[in-house]
Amino acid sequence: MDIEKFMKSKIPQLYFGISNKKLIDNGFKLIPFNNSELVGNSSYNINIHGGVLEQECLEQRLRLK
Repeated sequence: MDIEKFMKSKIPQLYFGISNKKLIDNGFKLIPFNNSELVGNSSYNINIHGGVLEQECLEQRLRLK
């Protein structure tokens, strides 16, 4: 789910495995994007928790590359 749809759904918490920045740092070609900036400009309060199983996510992405 993209961040815009997530914010419209008003779900209070977002958990994700690995950030785009970490993937870019590991050689993936992605558009740099900072969800925190978008959320910071919103009137809706959301808690973002990143890095859940980060190493496992990276290993899986590398296997599928």
